[in-house]
Amino acid sequence: MLISLTRPTLRRKDYNSVLNCLVTDQIAPGPLNHEFSAALSKAIGVSGAVALISYRSSIHCAFELLELQEGDGVLISALAPRVYRQVIESRGLVAAVTDVDAERPLLSIDSVKQKLGAGVKAIVLHYTLGSLPAGEELFELGVPVIEDITQVVGAGWGDQPCGSRGRVAVLSLDPGGLLTTGCGGALLCRDRRSVRILKEITSTGYSEELLPDMNAALGISQVRELPRFLQRRAEIGQIFREALMRSRHTPLLAEGECVDFGFPILVKDSRPEIRRYAEKRGVETEAAFKDAVVAVEGSTFTVASAFPNAEQLLWRCLLFPLYPSLARKDVQLLGRVLSTLP
Repeated sequence: MLISLTRPTLRRKDYNSVLNCLVTDQIAPGPLNHEFSAALSKAIGVSGAVALISYRSSIHCAFELLELQEGDGVLISALAPRVYRQVIESRGLVAAVTDVDAERPLLSIDSVKQKLGAGVKAIVLHYTLGSLPAGEELFELGVPVIEDITQVVGAGWGDQPCGSRGRVAVLSLDPGGLLTTGCGGALLCRDRRSVRILKEITSTGYSEELLPDMNAALGISQVRELPRFLQRRAEIGQIFREALMRSRHTPLLAEGECVDFGFPILVKDSRPEIRRYAEKRGVETEAAFKDAVVAVEGSTFTVASAFPNAEQLLWRCLLFPLYPSLARKDVQLLGRVLSTLP
């Protein structure tokens, strides 16, 4: 049986939290939704949050909060999740797709500056694979920023948590994330005025899409454990980096510049060969950016020459499992596989 690429970290506390909710028969959106939203806000250090039943709805709601109109441009990374492009186009907005840095899957600030103007009314900063920016320049360009903290929730850079700098933050709560409610998404706002507007929006257009209490009960337990989750990820990440140093491949992100969301590596040449090698030894892997904005059809990436940095990462980056619920024997096996990659 393969070590799966992702798996939620669920403990007895999580089961008990959900069971207690079921005992009350209150599983629809209610007090636990509000409790979870409050706990999430406190963990991120913002004024308020709203939890919805889907990640996609959360993205829609973020665009509504910014009052984006048909024809407005939204600047997104070429390596951000495809769902952003789908939502943008479904709302009649224009996706201003932008290249990433040469060495990290984050928006290139030079590419961003080239795209500003021309109707761009918002920027989506997706902290892809846990990447943390080197500076704050993106927030100083005078354009509202949507921070997607799905892969960095609970972490920070500089003196502030991720999700507390932009106008609004978006968080997927699906099972493969840093924390989960089983499904859903959340929006967080740093100031009270934006929180008030957000709650007005969700109480009208999204009243039937609030996260049920049964899911929120799981989220409350998960938020309490988030610091421990991140610490365990960092410990495993260090083991994997040391193991990979014995191979001829390199980690995509260095220690200290990322949250360990999975373990992405940059392969020297044949990614299919490495995938076959890992699978034979019981480890599931996948192309790190198979669901990126810049096109996936089957297993063939189609990337415009306008995104040369993204193209390099698309072809070279392979994702290995890394999550807190990995057993010690699985961590040891992964370390052996990483250190002996062909």
